[in-house]
Amino acid sequence: MRRGVMATANAHTDPAGRPSKGLRRVAGFKKSGVVLVTGYAKAPEGTSMHQVFRHAGVVLAIDPATDTIVDAEFTFVTKLARRFVRDLVVDYELDRGLEPLFKELEERYLAPSQQALMVAIRSAVQRYSERQERLGKKSRRIRASNGERIT
Repeated sequence: MRRGVMATANAHTDPAGRPSKGLRRVAGFKKSGVVLVTGYAKAPEGTSMHQVFRHAGVVLAIDPATDTIVDAEFTFVTKLARRFVRDLVVDYELDRGLEPLFKELEERYLAPSQQALMVAIRSAVQRYSERQERLGKKSRRIRASNGERIT
């Protein structure tokens, strides 16, 4: 890959500089009905995440029509970690439950903050599920990593 291509790429573009799938999907948040939720967990002591942020934070943009994560951001110190985990999470359908997503994270995101990340994701999804329930929305069944129903 040419040096200039990577220099222009960011968390919202692919390596060629085109808008990422998630960003194209949610262009125009105001009219899309997408819901933004956050979740946090204590970052492991002794890590750069703990030194900089003290917490692992996730921000998920979820399309309630499909219960799909359409965009995401994370409080990681490096851009590479943010892009890597974002690519694993964006387009994930919550009706699959959290177990497949967490299994993927356990196999591919090998960092001390792995568990904190999963706790933060679970917290954000719980917040989303509670919102859907409060509004009386018929949300697909969203399950926690232990198989228990979140909604």
